[in-house]
Amino acid sequence: DRYYLSREREDLLGDVLNSNNIDLYVELPQFYPRPRLIIFEPADREKELLKSMFEGEIRTPFYTDETHIQETVSGRLTFDRSSEVGMIFYKANEVKYKPLVNDEQSKRAIVDEFVSDFTLGIGDYVETDTRTDSEGSTTIYYYNEQLENELLFCNEVLVKLESGVGITEARTIRYEPYEFEEISYPLHPVDEVIYNLLPDIVNGGQTYKRITDIDIGYYLGSEDRNDLVNLPIEPHYRIKLGSGETHYVNAYTNEVVK
Repeated sequence: DRYYLSREREDLLGDVLNSNNIDLYVELPQFYPRPRLIIFEPADREKELLKSMFEGEIRTPFYTDETHIQETVSGRLTFDRSSEVGMIFYKANEVKYKPLVNDEQSKRAIVDEFVSDFTLGIGDYVETDTRTDSEGSTTIYYYNEQLENELLFCNEVLVKLESGVGITEARTIRYEPYEFEEISYPLHPVDEVIYNLLPDIVNGGQTYKRITDIDIGYYLGSEDRNDLVNLPIEPHYRIKLGSGETHYVNAYTNEVVK
């Protein structure tokens, strides 16, 4: 219980958020101590992915110092080789991944199938969020890898599914997780993190805000990507708003990632 907020602290947090026109309708995470995670740079699996996604299709390659592009009649894969090495983009020319019927169960089944193909079945990916536009025509599915019950925000798959059409776009990146370090360090309690982030939320431009999700996972900041061979990364809070904004806060230091 020491790593959950007390009822008094939870009530105070609710009062502060209400006074700032912010709604909080999510379960607050348990902030028990966690170790750092050692990761390696993304592995080059271009050949394997081409076989998984475009087996038997005639490919048209286009190479530059910054990207490798492989295109077929059915789709295109773009492999980033510059600022975000390891990022892979998919775009359908002819939609192959279509739900059997236009209901939520069939949509999730085809997205799960696509994620398995797109990640080559490497890593245990779980759905962490969905966002549907106001017309209900497009849904973005968010998946993160899970390792020993801990989420890896640095390893993600985003899938765009258009209602009545199928999967039209996606992107993914995966850093190679090696091991958790032996020593665990205390995390800042979730209420302290929200109070520290409050000015960023309040100044976001909307009168009324909703916090739609708060979880803890391992995150790689953009400043670490340029010189990565192996790196210990730290747990972060991920706080999502109804407007679509996502904020990351270092759970060790309570520093907001800009």
